[in-house]
Amino acid sequence: IFPDYVSKRTNTIASGVVIKSNDSIYPCAVPDLGCSFHVVELDGVSKEDLYKAPGLFEELNLLLAGEKEANSFDCDNLDFVKQMMLYGHDSTANLFSDDRKKHYENNGRYEIDSSIPLSEAIFPSEKNVNKLNKYQGHFLEILAPSNINEKKVYLLIHSGCHMLADNFMMKYYPEFAKLSYIKQWSDKEQVIAGKFRIKTGYGYEKTYFNDVNGLLNFAIAYRDIIEYRVVKLIKSLLGVNINAKLLSDYSHTKIS
Repeated sequence: IFPDYVSKRTNTIASGVVIKSNDSIYPCAVPDLGCSFHVVELDGVSKEDLYKAPGLFEELNLLLAGEKEANSFDCDNLDFVKQMMLYGHDSTANLFSDDRKKHYENNGRYEIDSSIPLSEAIFPSEKNVNKLNKYQGHFLEILAPSNINEKKVYLLIHSGCHMLADNFMMKYYPEFAKLSYIKQWSDKEQVIAGKFRIKTGYGYEKTYFNDVNGLLNFAIAYRDIIEYRVVKLIKSLLGVNINAKLLSDYSHTKIS
């Protein structure tokens, strides 16, 4: 149990816990799959500079709402979104001049089994892919350093992908709850409480983990794009040279 322990959803496993199991998956233990803290140091700009920039925060709000331009986060192209799901940071590394792989958990990419197709019920189609151009996060903050004389700020992107995480839950929670009850791996009360389990070794977990990794990969690349767009907007409005340095991208909800 961690200090951020909190009951986020009624009658399910709370956030702020780690569950270790030798032979089972607990699907409801991870409600916000793929969500992470992406922290970037912006050197060359101060908190005061940001407040003086005309309309900066209004422009940021428009960008995050998907109203800044047609392709706010470049996620209206389904082929590109598929690359994000397959390759994670490798699909967006070209946006940055530095080699930053070491700053990502697992070097910014989780392996996808090419013999197992990603579930169509989870990942976007031509009809709804444009919804990803709206910020799919919990929050975004710009933080000032404790030393007020430092001309730098920190960008904190707390984001996964609400749309894909919801699709993931809608596919696997009912399916696995029914399976767990039929196979007698969990009783009725455990199923209702969201504390049911799926035993590994039956093949069900292969598709599940492949979809987990596809969602993780997309979320990593998605945070890259958000960082790139936000920093680009700040640079254009302030008219100054800003050095953006990734400090870390670390998932706080994951299955391994």
